Amino acid sequence: MFAIERNILLTFCTAFFTLAGAQQATAQSQGGATDLVVDAACSAIEPGTWTASFQWRLGKRHEGVELDITQYYHGWETERFETIAKLANAETTFDWSGGDPGAEYSWRVRTKIDGRWLVSKPARYEVPVCPVDLIRPEENKVSGKNPAPEQ
Repeated sequence: MFAIERNILLTFCTAFFTLAGAQQATAQSQGGATDLVVDAACSAIEPGTWTASFQWRLGKRHEGVELDITQYYHGWETERFETIAKLANAETTFDWSGGDPGAEYSWRVRTKIDGRWLVSKPARYEVPVCPVDLIRPEENKVSGKNPAPEQ
């Protein structure tokens, strides 16, 4: 008797999670964000700073677009993520200079269509480690701006 109840429970759970996965996959293919790409670059003007340009493609008319990011392995499942942008309907890019150098993040785009939120597949982003010039310009002996030391 116990084996039959266990089999029924397993069958129910498998069917439930398969259906939930199918709904999310369908939602992603019906106009949600796709082709997520991020390009990060260190600043040539401000040493030690960077900007990441997040980009994606949208399929149809949207009521809202939000960009989420997490650095936690199970951040989506445990709701440990941050919405870093709430954008106008047609926007498909966002520039961000947050995060910790060298840290790896997962990001996704949520789009609101017909009153419900569709979630894209997550993509990875690693914050660049940008070099910093440790010699301050006023101490730079190579430029010749400072007088030679007295002998």
